[in-house]
Amino acid sequence: MKFKEIILPIEPAFQKFKHEFSNAMTSEMPLLNDVFNHIQTSQGKQIRPVLILLSAEICGEITPKTYRSAVLTEVLHLATLLHDDVIDQAEIRRNQPSVNVKWNNKVAILVGDYLFAKTLKIATDHNDYELLELMNEAIKKVSEGELTQMQNTANIDISEDIYNDIISKKTASLFAAACACGAFSANTNEKNVLTFHQIGWHLGMAFQIKDDLLDLLPNTETGKLKDNDIHEQKFTLPLIHFLRTANKTDQEKALDVIQSYYQDVNKVQQLSQQILDSESLIYTESKIAEHIKKATDLLNPFPDSIGKTTLQNLMNFIANRNH
Repeated sequence: MKFKEIILPIEPAFQKFKHEFSNAMTSEMPLLNDVFNHIQTSQGKQIRPVLILLSAEICGEITPKTYRSAVLTEVLHLATLLHDDVIDQAEIRRNQPSVNVKWNNKVAILVGDYLFAKTLKIATDHNDYELLELMNEAIKKVSEGELTQMQNTANIDISEDIYNDIISKKTASLFAAACACGAFSANTNEKNVLTFHQIGWHLGMAFQIKDDLLDLLPNTETGKLKDNDIHEQKFTLPLIHFLRTANKTDQEKALDVIQSYYQDVNKVQQLSQQILDSESLIYTESKIAEHIKKATDLLNPFPDSIGKTTLQNLMNFIANRNH
């Protein structure tokens, strides 16, 4: 199933979120509106707001606070992407020029800062301090994850544990906060909020591991260059496992490709294919499946509902997506 087909059962709620999000992404300043319009034309699937809507539906009902949570989370996510693109010197974001390229780094950073301030405004206007606390903790972890990743760029001795710590903070923390915010917005009990925080964390881990695996595959839909992680000397799970299990000759060849300042595109692609042809592909897929199973096990005790079925389908999508 495609993502749009999966979320059809909550389409009215999703459209209401999109309307409120669009209203939030406006300003009296022309430059800000130009950047906002540019960002929204390259909008992704908005999976985090969907998780908030589903978590709320499963835990009781979708409330006005649920929609505010979804808007707040997506605005925060966009702010982190703007800063990420500056840090990574990215030129493309979903098949169009990134903000730092279309304008410049200063504009990207300042707009990102503006969006962070926007989330404070959304939360404080409605006294949603609990939601703000959940999201602030996630953003703190995102920053820690970025710094850890920077410290380990080109670190050939990086362990799987360090990799997991990085993606836990950079990606899974926001997924976890989104699901927890959704549950909290439905006025459910603390135990359910904590459970959905765990569900979101496992989904975020699976999502990022899958993303890192897809980076090795040719795909024109992501807007992300093939082998981008290898070019940037980022050690993701497939590569870490390959270097740990390959014979000495293959290890040395792989490290030579990764550490070359002027990387040969053909050699990088050959390395990618070699990883995909090895047991590292199976190992990586097993880790994705492991996180999906843990998320599913945590979800199973909840009563059957449209939201639960939709979330189960979304879990399968995260595990099996090809872009």
